[in-house]
Amino acid sequence: MDCLKLFESLSIIIASIAAVIGIFTWRKETRWKRKYELAEEVLAKFYEAHQNIKNIRSRFGYVGEGKSRKKSCNETEVESEIYDINYVVHERFEKNKEAIERLKVLKFRFIAVFGKEHEQLFNDLFKILTNIFFAASELSSIQLSEYYELTPNEIKKLRKIIYSSTKVENDDIEKELQSIIQDVENVCRKIIGNKCSSILVICKRIIQTTTKKKAL
Repeated sequence: MDCLKLFESLSIIIASIAAVIGIFTWRKETRWKRKYELAEEVLAKFYEAHQNIKNIRSRFGYVGEGKSRKKSCNETEVESEIYDINYVVHERFEKNKEAIERLKVLKFRFIAVFGKEHEQLFNDLFKILTNIFFAASELSSIQLSEYYELTPNEIKKLRKIIYSSTKVENDDIEKELQSIIQDVENVCRKIIGNKCSSILVICKRIIQTTTKKKAL
């Protein structure tokens, strides 16, 4: 009888230990899965945002681009043309902002999980967009002689911010973007591994296909 009670007690203890271990393992796996999914999504969105900024900075234009801008009632034809041309980057952003807007949402979750030191990765990406918009606005003001005149080299510098170059080595914005992507990869690869997951493979293929089509 004592042996039976002892066996029952041991069974309860073993079952309790197994349950605790099971709960601990489940929680650990759940946390890891969430961390993995977050790293995967953030990396994929950075890839998309990189391509979106390439689209925004493309030198190739289309008929009617910039015409969605709301004109003021006293604009001249020349003023409208200048404003429309430099508004193209804003118009393109509206068509390519999904990944960038998603990164704004994911930013604080990523910081909470991976550390505040990685906040700069997001800020640097957003800053590039701000610089593109500012350069376009500055160029409009200069072309309309609204304030001081810049030298040809300074104007060229603004254009290099707004528009991409055919050679990466001559494109400071593209080099900065590639550096940001590399830093994001270094953080996320620690979780998702060196092999791309299916989502990232698909994302890269879409980017490559889009780039080839635009080059034709």
